[in-house]
Amino acid sequence: MIAAVIRVMCPGHITGFFEICESDDARYMGSRGAGICISKGVETKLTVKESENTEINVKINGKSVSAPVTRAVVERFLKFVNKPLLFEIEHKIGVPISAGFGASGAGALSTAIALNKELNLKMTRNAAATIAHISEIENSTGLGDVIAQTYGGIEIRVEPGAPGIGRIDQIIPNPNTQLLCMTLGQLETKAILTDPAARAHINQAGRQLVQELIQNATIENFIALSRKFMEKSGLLSKNLRDLLMYINDVTSIPASMVMLGESLFMFVNRTESEEIQDKIQEYSSKLNVFICDIDLRGPRIIEAR
Repeated sequence: MIAAVIRVMCPGHITGFFEICESDDARYMGSRGAGICISKGVETKLTVKESENTEINVKINGKSVSAPVTRAVVERFLKFVNKPLLFEIEHKIGVPISAGFGASGAGALSTAIALNKELNLKMTRNAAATIAHISEIENSTGLGDVIAQTYGGIEIRVEPGAPGIGRIDQIIPNPNTQLLCMTLGQLETKAILTDPAARAHINQAGRQLVQELIQNATIENFIALSRKFMEKSGLLSKNLRDLLMYINDVTSIPASMVMLGESLFMFVNRTESEEIQDKIQEYSSKLNVFICDIDLRGPRIIEAR
């Protein structure tokens, strides 16, 4: 029986550094790298109704959109359905869009988890998440967000691929550690991931960093390696460099670039996070500065009725 409504929460995700890993099979394509799942993300509400024709309607923060990645997820699930249905999907996105916080991956993964439950398909988490991963790969909107978001925490993507194929290890965080994030605007992921020159720079910069992090799996080393990648990859814009210089002047805490976005992040102690946020916000009223926790849970159903 199809439930009337289901809501799924999925964390956002920040990548500190990565290497693009190619494959002709989207299940095996992805990235090696490292990142953090964050408490702000995407909440997806799914309603499925019987209908004369199959329809997919998607809204993001109340506005009707084409949403190609979400649509691709639904279309793959349609292979398991033998009758026309109306799918109404509402994404409530709590992170900046097109700024490197994994919104498309969170939208795809939360939709896949919701559809698996709503259609009573009894897939494992990895199987449902693989559909989200493939949809991201085929739309060039992400490489490693979905596998990271499936497991949560501070992840090291040791081997590329979809959940169950790729391999994840983790850094164990201090419970007093939070993330302070700041974004200046949008950066189109697809434009970079489909640019051969940009891909070559990324891979040259990121190739050895996973092993270096595994050998010293600390937050301090994660930030240091992320900064090394930021400088070598050629992805750091002048605007972000100027912001980094300001941050260096007002705090001794190192920040690095969110991949891929016109954004920065830093680890902060919970007792100091608001004070540091206020200092950085003084840089510009147009700068979006926000605090979030490290999400350790991954996607979860928060309502089913």
